[in-house]
Amino acid sequence: MKMDYPLVRGIKIYTNRVMFTKTTGYVIGDWLVAGITDSRCESFKVYNCYGYPVTNVKFIDFSSAIKFAELLIDRYEYYFMLWNENEQADVPGLTRYTIPNGLKLYDIFQKFDNQIISYTDIENEYLGFSS
Repeated sequence: MKMDYPLVRGIKIYTNRVMFTKTTGYVIGDWLVAGITDSRCESFKVYNCYGYPVTNVKFIDFSSAIKFAELLIDRYEYYFMLWNENEQADVPGLTRYTIPNGLKLYDIFQKFDNQIISYTDIENEYLGFSS
């Protein structure tokens, strides 16, 4: 895992479609942020550059969220530009039939919807991922 990502405080994230809060997170590339989801630091999520969650999967630590962000960049980066047109676009959902193993990935994201997991849980579901 690459760990030379900048840590930024005060990043605006949406808690639902209209309400937002500020959090601390690592900026991963040009499009993603691995951020804290609540003030108690109990879970972490990956958000797009506009502050919306990419999926509803939550992680137990920054390390897992960063690995997940790296996976998203590896598989979906070409499609991130959809957020320029719709900041809330569900890129994994829209591209599930377009990218290799997209449907399998999408099903894994749905399985862990709103659960707090480790990145290894995703790896265990789909053995084709490399750490």
